[in-house]
Amino acid sequence: MLSVHEALERVMASVVSTPTEVVSIEHAGGRVLRESVRAESAVPPWNSSAMDGYAIATGAEPRSGEHASRDSCFSPANPDSGGTWFDLVGTAAAGHPFTGVAHPGQAVKIMTGAPLPHTLNTVVMSEHATEVGHRVQVHSQPVAGQNVRRKGEVATVGDCIAESGTTVTPPLIGACATVGCDEVSVARRPRVGIISTGDELVPPGAPLADGQIYSSNSLAISGWVRKAGGIPIDCGHARDDRSAIVSAVRRAADCDAVVTTGGVSVGDFDFVNEAFIALGAIVDFWKVAMKPGKPLALGRLDHQPFFGLPGNPVSAQVTFLQFVWPWLRASMGCVAPFLPIVPARTGFSYRKKPGRAEFVRVTVQYLSDGLRVHPTGDQGSGNPLSMAAADGLMVLPAETEAIHAGDSVNVQLLNTGPMGASESGLSS
Repeated sequence: MLSVHEALERVMASVVSTPTEVVSIEHAGGRVLRESVRAESAVPPWNSSAMDGYAIATGAEPRSGEHASRDSCFSPANPDSGGTWFDLVGTAAAGHPFTGVAHPGQAVKIMTGAPLPHTLNTVVMSEHATEVGHRVQVHSQPVAGQNVRRKGEVATVGDCIAESGTTVTPPLIGACATVGCDEVSVARRPRVGIISTGDELVPPGAPLADGQIYSSNSLAISGWVRKAGGIPIDCGHARDDRSAIVSAVRRAADCDAVVTTGGVSVGDFDFVNEAFIALGAIVDFWKVAMKPGKPLALGRLDHQPFFGLPGNPVSAQVTFLQFVWPWLRASMGCVAPFLPIVPARTGFSYRKKPGRAEFVRVTVQYLSDGLRVHPTGDQGSGNPLSMAAADGLMVLPAETEAIHAGDSVNVQLLNTGPMGASESGLSS
C-alpha cells in the first residue's frame, strides 16, 4: 500500500499539459497563464498628480517680461510672509490636461490623476494653499517632485507583469488592463468526465425505495472540478457491472481525465479496477495509506488518467483534493498546484491508529496569535455534513498516534481556491 506522498508522486508523473488558447482579459479570471504578460504601456504613461492641489515649479525665478512678480516665485527668502503667491493660469483634470504653457511664478489647479504640465514639477496639496480669485498662496515650503507620480514609476514598456504559470486573479486582471493588455495566453480548461457507480443511487428529489440513497458524489466532485478551474462533464451513472462501467468510461473518451466514484474497493460488486483493465488501462495503484480514502485507483490509458475514487462521500472528496485537484492545476501549468497548507494549533485532542495519514475535517478560527482549529463533529467517511462544515483538513502524518489541545499541526485550507496566494504540496 502506497503512502500519500508516493501516490501523489505517481499522480503528478502522469500530468499532461492541456493546449494553449487566447482569451480576452475580461474572461481570464481563474485561468492559468501560459505566457508571461508584459506591459504594453508605461504606468503612469506621463507624470501625473497624486493629489488634488496646485502644480508649480519650485525654486525658479520669473523671466523678464512676465506678469508674475518676484514674490510670486516660491523662494525660501520670504518664509515668514504667510506664503508665496502664484498666478493661476488654468486647470488640469483627469482626461482634461492643461494645454497651455505655465511659466515660473504661475500655477495650474490640478486634480488627482491629471497629467502634470510639462514646465511644472511639484504639486502642493489643496490643504496647504489658499486660492483667492486668480491667485493661490502656498503656505509651506514645497519639495521638488512632491505629490507627483513619475512616468513609468510603476511599470515601463516591456516590464513583466505576471509570469507564465500564474493564476489570473481579479487584481491581476486590473493590472493587465492598466498596462494595455487586452488578451492573454492561457491553458485550456481540462475536461473531466465524471461517473458515479452503484445500484443503490437515485437522483436527488426522486422517491427512495428500500436500500436506495441519493446520488451526491458526482455533484460534489463537479463542484470541486469547477473550483479547480476544470470543466466537469457528466458521463452518467453506471450500475455495479463491469460492462456498464466500461461503457460509461468510453463516454469520457474526449475528456482529459476521468473520475469515477464508488466500486473501487474489494467487494463482490466493486468492478472499477476490472473495468479499467478491460479498457486496456494500466492500473498504477489501487490502495493508499490514508484515512478517509484507502481504496483509490489510478489507471492510465495512453495519456488519459482514470481516477477511481471511493464511494463514501467524504472519502471521495478528500481523495479528489489530494490527487485530482493538483493533477488538474498542474495540467494547466500552475506553478503551485496544491491546496495551501498553513500551521495552526488544535483546540481539541485527537487519537488515531498509526500507519495511515489522516485528514480530519476542521473549522478554522482566526485569532490574534494565529489559527486555531476545531473538529466539525463525527469524522465518519459517510458524513457529508462534516465535510460541508469544514474550512480545512488537519493533516496528521501516518506515524502520529495522538495530538493534544494546543499542539501545532498543519491544516490544508479548502476555501481559498486556485487563487490562493501561497500553495504547497503534502509532505510524506
